[in-house]
Formats: sequence, structure tokens, C-alpha cells
Amino acid sequence: VQDAGQEMVASSGTPGSGKSKLDTLPKEDLIKFAKKQMMLIQKVKSRCAELEKETEELRAKAASAGTDDIIQALTERLDAVLLEKAESQQQCIALKKENIQIKQEAETAVAKTEELQKQLEQSNIDSLEEIKALKSELANAQCKHNEDLKKLKIELDEQVKKQIELVEQVECYSDSQKEIRRLQDDVQRIKSTYEEQILCLNKQLETVNEDKNKEVTNLQETIKNDSQCYHNEIKNLNEELKKLTVAHQEEVSELMHRIEISSKENEEKQNQINQLQHSLAEKNAKDEMHGHTDQCESELEQLREVLNKNLGNKIDVADTQEEPCVEAKMEEKVRYLEHSLEELRSQHSILKDELTYMSNVKLKLEEEIHRMKDEYFHEREDLDFKINELQLTKEDYCCIIEKLKLELQAAGQHYETVAKEHKLEIQTLKEQHEREISELNETLLSSSEKEQMALVFETQELKEQLEKLTQEKEEAVSNYNSLRETMETLQAELGESAGKISQEFESMKQQQASDVSQLQQKLRAAFNEKDILIETVNRLQKEVEKLSSNQLETEELQCKLVSLQEDNNTMANSINQKEFTIRELEEKIIALTDQNRDILNDVKCLGEERKTLQEKSKQEKVKIQELQQKVDVANQHNNGLKEKVEELTERLNEALTTKGENAQMLEQLEKQIESLIRDKEQLSSEVYTLREENRKLIQEKGELSEELGEITSEKDSCLALKEQSENLEKKLQIVIAEKDQISTLLENEQVHTSLVRTQLCHLLEQVGSSISDSNEEYDSLDLLKIANECLSKIKEEQCLAKQKEDEVINLQREIERLEEENAAQHREHRSLIQDFEKEKDLLREELEGVVSEKEALQYDIQELKNVSEKARIENQDLLANIEEISQKLALYESQIQEQQKGSEKQDDLNFILEQKETELRNVKDELSSLKNLMETMTEKTDQQSSVAELQEKIGMLEKESAEKGEKLNKIKVVAVKAKKELDASRKEVQALKEELELVRAEKDQLSASMKDVIQGAESYKNLLMEYDKQGEQLDAEKGRANNLERQIDDLTKQLQLSSEQHDQLHSANEDLLARVETLQNNAKLLETQILEIQRAKAKADKELEAEKLLKEQKTKEYSGALREMEELQMQLQKEKKHLQKTMQELELARK
Repeated sequence: VQDAGQEMVASSGTPGSGKSKLDTLPKEDLIKFAKKQMMLIQKVKSRCAELEKETEELRAKAASAGTDDIIQALTERLDAVLLEKAESQQQCIALKKENIQIKQEAETAVAKTEELQKQLEQSNIDSLEEIKALKSELANAQCKHNEDLKKLKIELDEQVKKQIELVEQVECYSDSQKEIRRLQDDVQRIKSTYEEQILCLNKQLETVNEDKNKEVTNLQETIKNDSQCYHNEIKNLNEELKKLTVAHQEEVSELMHRIEISSKENEEKQNQINQLQHSLAEKNAKDEMHGHTDQCESELEQLREVLNKNLGNKIDVADTQEEPCVEAKMEEKVRYLEHSLEELRSQHSILKDELTYMSNVKLKLEEEIHRMKDEYFHEREDLDFKINELQLTKEDYCCIIEKLKLELQAAGQHYETVAKEHKLEIQTLKEQHEREISELNETLLSSSEKEQMALVFETQELKEQLEKLTQEKEEAVSNYNSLRETMETLQAELGESAGKISQEFESMKQQQASDVSQLQQKLRAAFNEKDILIETVNRLQKEVEKLSSNQLETEELQCKLVSLQEDNNTMANSINQKEFTIRELEEKIIALTDQNRDILNDVKCLGEERKTLQEKSKQEKVKIQELQQKVDVANQHNNGLKEKVEELTERLNEALTTKGENAQMLEQLEKQIESLIRDKEQLSSEVYTLREENRKLIQEKGELSEELGEITSEKDSCLALKEQSENLEKKLQIVIAEKDQISTLLENEQVHTSLVRTQLCHLLEQVGSSISDSNEEYDSLDLLKIANECLSKIKEEQCLAKQKEDEVINLQREIERLEEENAAQHREHRSLIQDFEKEKDLLREELEGVVSEKEALQYDIQELKNVSEKARIENQDLLANIEEISQKLALYESQIQEQQKGSEKQDDLNFILEQKETELRNVKDELSSLKNLMETMTEKTDQQSSVAELQEKIGMLEKESAEKGEKLNKIKVVAVKAKKELDASRKEVQALKEELELVRAEKDQLSASMKDVIQGAESYKNLLMEYDKQGEQLDAEKGRANNLERQIDDLTKQLQLSSEQHDQLHSANEDLLARVETLQNNAKLLETQILEIQRAKAKADKELEAEKLLKEQKTKEYSGALREMEELQMQLQKEKKHLQKTMQELELARK
């Protein structure tokens, strides 16, 4: 009982863990666990039986022994039994739970097995259907293969018959061969004549090319010389313009300096007059305070002082005399003033005369300036007209060059097409020649006539081709001559225009030199006159200043005379008349001063206008320099075009050389035909190598048959069947390809038969030559014997040939396959070359489209400006979106920080799990302590056998606990649950200790509980039986799985082989891709060149637009200058009218 209790305790130590680990354990471990539990139950049953026996023995001993000993033994046994009962109850509960879980797992396993069985059945059905389909395809393929073999056999028989017919035709071939030789001689003669003609044509082309090159060089030299002459003339003109502008600027600066000096002097004089007026006003205010008499005296004294200052006479003022003397002196002073007024009038008339003279001089100068401007304008218009003419000639020259380029391109394309047609014709001739040879081999009797006809046709075709070529050559020569004539006419026109321009330019130079000399003389005279006039003006200005001072004094005197009229009525009339005259003179003087001011303002405006004109002239000089630069650029562009023309001529020369090379290629082809005849003889040596390769192929066929046997043996598995079906499909494709190869080999065999025929012909020729040599020595009988021997040898060779044909067929198949592969590669290369040529044509078309799109780009520029404005608005919107995105990024960063905080929480949880692991370790220590207690309990017992068994069980349990500990380390979450279950078990142990006393009373119920346990064990045994059956099924499935794994390994090997083949194909594809990439790179380079050309065109367009804008600005500036000149003329006319009015008024005043 104690041993059983110990076993139950050992098993109860892991109920929670077993419960929690059933889901993770595999089926094999579950089966082992169930077996162990069954063993424990059986041991419990045996132990119960022993206990029953012991109870019966104790009952028997109860009669003899004392009651005390019995009671003690029973109490001890009851304690042990109660412990075992509690442990057994716990184990029963755990076993029930495990049974429930095992049933559930069994149900899931049954469902899974049913699904797997259904899948297996479906896969088997599919595989059987695929096998049937493959079998049907194999049967069809075999039938087709048999039919093809039958056809091949029939064709072989036909070929044998044809060979027999050929032997018969060989006899007739000897007669026709002589005619063939004659025809070959004729062909060689015709070839020699054609070669001579081709050489003559090549020489003519070389001479034509040399003439073209010479003409092009002469044209280039003439154009360079003309451009240099133009550059030199333009430089000289620029230098002369600079000199003239410098002289003009110096003159204008001197005039402006003089005008500024005169303006300053006038301003100083005006300031002095103002000061005098101010002083006079102050004195008048002071004198009004004094008496009338004092005023008269002071005024007389002031008048005397003023008169003394004006006349420059230094006369001392005498003391005041008596009143009657004053009146006499006043009359004398009035007379003196009248005399001074008359002198002033005379001086004023002189000034007016001088002003008229100055105005006339001014008008003359303005007319000269206007004339100079008109001359400058006309010269400028002439220069602009000449520049436009040069630009037009340049554009015409560019158009002519473009036309020449297009014609050269067309000629090159035409030459390429002709070369291609020539190549195609050569190929067609070769094919026709081969066909004719085959026809000669088939029908030897009629071959001579057919070949003669074919040669005649060929000669006619060649003659027609030569005529076409000569016509094309004549057309090219005529085109060249027309181009040459156009170029000569253009050169002549350019020379004439250049001569005219140079003559006109020289005449313009002479006119300008004469005009400049005249202008210089006129300017010198004008300057002298100006100096004289300036002196007179200065003198007049001084007098005017004196007069202005006198006028002020007279005004004051008039005011005083008005006050004196009350006293002197007699003097009033005379004084009033004088005042009227003085007032008129004052008004006229004021008008003259105003006119002088207007004249000064006009002079200043003219100076400003001169400055503006100088600035405009500078700008025009800068523009002229820019135009010169553009002309240089245009000359450089012309030089580049000339270089391109030279390159095109070189290409034409190369094309002519290629024609010569084509002629050489024809000769080489004839040599190659002879080498092919030699190669035919070498084929006999290659036959032996082909036989060895045929043997290798036979061995490979045997290996393939073995592989087919292996494939049929591996049809049991589903996956293998699928992959084998794929292999069979591939093999079917290979068989179909072999069929195609066989068909091609038959064609090659026909070719080979033709070659054999030619060899036989050569043999007969040798025989014929020997006969011809031996005609003189042997009779006809000997000749017949020799012929019979030859025929017997030929028949023996035919027999050997029949035997060898089978071997040769296979070899020819391989050769044809290789030839087909090479042909496919050649086709691919040709297709790539054609694609590249198409791309070139497309690029050329694109260039033409670019020229047409140039105008559309000008409109697109304006649209781009609008788009740029829209883009700015969109950029602003994008900036707003970026700000929103930055805000979103800030939110995402906050979320990431929160996630980091969550990761920190996860670290805390991991720390808690580690703590729980330490708690589990403590639990293990407690379990070990319990084991030690159990060992102490076992020491109390006397049964050594049970102790040994318990020790073994404890060791087993320790091993199991170690395994379970490893599993517990893997599953941490289960450890937490186990801890909770351990806590619950502790509580249950405490409860069980309390129930131990109650269990002693339930001793009689133990037997019933044991029966229930036995029934549960029996049901558990049934479950174990079912699990054993399922385990066997699983073993069978494992075996199937192993078989499938083997098949999978085989398939992987096959896949590796296919992958290697795929890698080879991939490498080939990579090579092709590399070639394609090179072509793409070349295309990209061409695209970049096109883009550069487009950019250069865009730059040229921009420059042209800038030139147009500059021209428009010049025209606008010129129109503005004309308007300003017209306005100045209007102002001058107004001034003239005003001067005339003043003159009339002066004349009226004199009268």
C-alpha cells in the first residue's frame, strides 16, 4: 500500500503540468504517457489485491493475537490507506481530465485523417487521369513516330531508286560536261569584260570625286577670303566711327562748358540786380519819412551817383545848390537820359541784328545737324539693308546646303538600296546557280541547254543591271553637275554682290571722308563765329546789365516825377511821354530777357539731346559689335557646314570604295565556290567523326530508355507522377523537334545525294580522261572491260553507301540542327541590325519633326511662363501642405514615443516573468524536499524490495521532471498557470489533512471506490487500444511520407538539372541583353546628340529673336529721335516767328 501511495504521489506531482502540456505534446508522447498510466493502474490493482490478502490474514490473526497490537497495526495501515486513497482520487480526477482531452484530440486527429484521406484520394484520381492522358499522348506520339519512320523508309527507297537512275545518267553526263566547260569559258570571258567595265567606272568615279574635292576646297578658300575682307572693312568702319564720335563728344563738351559758364554769369547778374532792387526799396521807405524837399535832394544825389556809375566817369558830387539851379540841372539830366536812351536804342538795334545773325547761324547749324542726321540715318538704313541682304544670302546658302545634304542623303540611301538590291541579286544568283546545279544533276541530258539559257538570261539580267547602274550613275553625275552649276552661280552672285558692296562701301567711305572734311571746315568757321558772337554777347550782356540798372533807376525816377507833377505841371507832359517810351522799352527788354532765357533753356535741351544721342550712338556701337559677333558665329556655322559637306564627300568616296569591294566580293565568292568543292572532298573524313558521335547518341538513347523504365517504376507516387508527366511532355516536344529535324535531315540528305552525284561526275571525268589518254594504246574491247570494271566498282560503292546512309542520316540531322541554330542566330542578328536601321530612320524623321516643332516651342515658351506662375502658386500650396505634413510627423513622433513607453512596459512584464521563473525553481526545490520526505517514509518500512522499486521510479520521475523543466522554460505562460495550480494543490493538501480523520470512518467504502477505479482503468485500456491502432496508421503514413520525401529528393535533382539548363539559357539571354544594352546606349548617345542639336537650334532661335528685338528697338529709337527732331524744328519755327514779331515791334519802336 505504501509503495502504491508513493507511486500515486509521484504521479500527482505532475497533474497540472500534464493537463497544461497535453495540447503541446505529440501523439507518440501521449501514447507513451497513456501506457505509463496503465502500468501504474495495474500496479495499483495488484497492490489492492495484496492489501486484501493482508486484511484477511490480519483478521485470521485477530483471534490469536491481542487486540492492542491489531489495533495499532490497523491504525497504521488505515493511515497509509487513507493517504493512498486521497492520492488515488487526485490521480483519478487528473486521469479523467486527460481522458477528456485525449478524446477531443482523437476526434480532431480523426477529422484531419479523413481530410488527408480525401486529399489523397483526389490526388490519386488526378494522377490517374494525368497518367491516362500521358499514355494517350505517348500512344499518339508513337503512332506518329511509326508513321514518320514508314515515310522515311519509303523516301529512302525512293532515294535508292534515284541513285540507280543517277548511275545511269552519269554515262550521259560525260557528253554534257564538255558543253558545260565551254559555257564556263564563256562565263569567264563575260566576267572579265564586266570586271574591266567596273574598273573603268570606279576610275571615273574617283576622278569625279577628286574634281568635287578640288571644287569644294576652292569654294572654301574663296568664302574664307571674302569673310576676311568683310571683317577688315567692318573693323575699319568701326575705327572711323569711333574717331568721329570722339571728336563729336569733345565739341559737345566744349559747347556745354561754355553754355554753363554763360548761365552762371547771367545768374550772378540777376542776383546783383535783385540786391540793388532790394536796397532801393529800403531807401525809398526811409526817404518817405523825410520831407518832400529832402526826398528830392536825396533822389537827385542818388541819380547822380547812378549816372556816374553807369558812365564810368568818376565825377565827384558837388554840394546842393539853390532850388532854381536844381530845376535847370533836372532838365539837363533829362536831356542826358534821352541821349542815353537813344544810344541804348541804337545798341538794342545792333543787338537785334546780331541776334538775327546768330539765329541765322543757328538755323544753318541745325540744318547741317539735320542733314548729318539724315545722312547718318540713310547710311544706317543702307547698312541695315546690306546686312539683311547678307543674312538673306546666308539663309539662301544655308537652304542650298540643306538641300545638298538632303540630296546627298537621298543619294546615300539610294546607294544603300542599290547595294542591298545588288546583294539580294547576288544571293538570288547564287540560289539560281545552286538550283541549276541540282537541275543538272537531276537531268544531265537537258542541263546543258538549260544552263545555256540560264546563262543567257543571267547575262541579259546583268546587262540590264549594268544599264540601270549606268543610268543611275549618269543621273548622279547630272545631279552633281547641276549642283555644281548652282554652286558656281551662287559663287558668282556672291562675288558680284561682294564686289558691289565693296564698291559702294568705298564710295561711301570717300563721301564720308569728303563730308567729314567739309564738316570740319564748317565747324572751324562756326567755332570762330561762335567765339566772335560769344564776345559780342558778353559785351551786350554787360550793356544789358547797365541798362537793367538804369531801367530800375528810371522806374524810381518816374515814381518821383509823378509826385513832382503837382509842383511842375509844365514838366508833366514831357515826362509822361518819356515814361510811356521808357515803359515800352522796359517791356521790350523784359521780352528780350525772356527770349534769352528761352534760348538758354533750348541750348540746355539741345545739350541734353546731344547727350542722349551720344548714348544712343554708344548703344548702337555695342549692337554693331554684337552683330559682328553674330556674323562671326554665322561664318563659323558656315565653316561647320562646309566640313559636313567634306564629310559627305568622304562618305561618297567610301561608298565608291565599297562598290569596288563588292566587285572583289564577287571574285571572292567564286573562289569560295571552288573551296566548297574542296570541302566536299573533306566530308568523307568528317563522316568517321560523325559515326563516333552516332554511337554516343545510341548510348544516350539507351540511357534514356533506362530512365524511362525508372520513370514507369516511380508512377506510384502522386507528386512524382506530376513531375514525370511534365518530363514526358518535354520529351514529347523533343520528339516533335526530332521529327522536324528528321524532315530537315531528309532535305539535307537530298543535298548530300546531289554532292555524291557531283563526286561521281568527277570520278567519271577522271575515267573519261583516262580513256581519252588510252584511246591510242587500247582497242575498244579493252575500253569496254575498263568500263565494266568501273561499273562494278560503282555498284560496290553504292552498296557500301546504302550501308553508310543510315549512319550519315543521323549525322546529317545533327549537322542540320546546328545549321538551323546558326541560321536562327544569324536571323536574330539581322533582325537586330534591321531594327537598328529602322531606329536610325526614325531618328532622322524625328529630326525633321523637331524642325517643325520649333515654331510650336516658341508658343510653348509663353505657355511655360504661365505654367511657371501657376507653379509658384502650387509651390505655395505645397509649402502649406508641407507644414501640415510636419504637424502630422510631430503627431507620429508622439505616437512612436508612446510605443516606446509600451515597449518599456513589455520589459517590465519580462522582468515579472523572470521573477515567476525563480518562484518555479522554488517550487521544484519544494518538490525535491517532498521526495526526500518520501524517501524517509520508505526507510520506515521494512520491505527492501519496495524501496528499490521506489528508487527506480524516483529516478524515472526525476528524468521526466527534467524533461518537463526544459519544456517549462520554453513555455513561460504555462508556468504561471502551474504556479496557480500548485497554490490550489497546497490548499487542497491542507483540506485533505483535515479530511483524513473523516476518511478513516469511510474504510468500508474503499472497496466500492476501487471497483470504480478498475472500471475506469478498463475504459482507459480500450482507449489505449484505439490509440495503438491510430499509432499504427500514423506509422504507415510516416512510411508514405518517407517515400514522398525520396521522390521529392529525386525531383529536386531533376530541378537542379533544369535550373542549370535555365542558367545556361539565362547567360545566353544576358549576352543578348548586353548587346541590346549596347545598342540602347548607342541610341541614347544619338538621342543626346539630337538633344544637343535641338539646344543649339533653340539658342540660335533665341539669338534670332534677340536680333529681331534689337532691330525693333533700333527702329523705335530712330522713330523717337525723328519725332524729337520734328519737335525741335517746330520749336525753332516758333522761335523764328517770335523773333520776327520782336523785330517788327523794334521797328515800330524806332519809328
